[in-house]
Amino acid sequence: MKISKEQKRLLNLKYSNSRITNTELGQVLGKTRQTIGHFIKIFNDNGASSEKILIMHPNREDNRLFFIEIKTNPEEPEIVSKLRRIPHTKSIDGIIGNTSLMVKFQVRTNDEFQQVLRRVDSIIANTRFQFYRVINVLTVFKEAGHTFSNDLDEVFSSIKLYPEFIPFTDYPLKWYLQLKPNNLTEYSLIAEQILAPRKEIINLYRTGQEFGLFAVVRTKTKEEYSSFIQNLYDTKKFQDSNTIFVLDERLPSTFLPFRF
Repeated sequence: MKISKEQKRLLNLKYSNSRITNTELGQVLGKTRQTIGHFIKIFNDNGASSEKILIMHPNREDNRLFFIEIKTNPEEPEIVSKLRRIPHTKSIDGIIGNTSLMVKFQVRTNDEFQQVLRRVDSIIANTRFQFYRVINVLTVFKEAGHTFSNDLDEVFSSIKLYPEFIPFTDYPLKWYLQLKPNNLTEYSLIAEQILAPRKEIINLYRTGQEFGLFAVVRTKTKEEYSSFIQNLYDTKKFQDSNTIFVLDERLPSTFLPFRF
């Protein structure tokens, strides 16, 4: 799929504000409404949806994010199908490492959290390894490539990028990165001043793990990721890190698709 510069700009604009109209897009890009509509149809047909996604402020009291790492067997593909049917599932990634899946959930109450765990328990009980690990998110510094303000009523309006379209973006590779700072009193400072401004970091969290900074990173190549990691260590702020490579993404993602 060939994507022109104007089409890339269009999708970036839709990412930044999915409420923008075709008329407004045409004015910015110097195109007619009909041309804009044609561009959007091409994207929709290839997995870049113009469907709006509203992301509430992730640090609201009625919002709770957590991840579950699951160890599965290649002969158990039905596990992914069952996880997709849980209403609170936000992403499912096949990963390389001691576990096989990284699953993200979003709930509003502790009761919903318990409901998800019971559903996961029933799914994992029928697997070969019967193992999963919960990663609780304590604070969100960045979500979907967007750094939220202190206004808890803020809503970010964006779009979904489906797995089949992601290889055409400038950030086709996805990584989970866990970081352990040298100074444990600087978690927030490091997250806000060093990590959140990095364009490669899409999501950034403080968790209850030993490696308490947890990031979702996207790059174009493996070499770009290696350079990114080296740059982080050059700051002298980190004593250790752990990287998990994503083999395949099973659900849509939201991130700025192109760089200029």
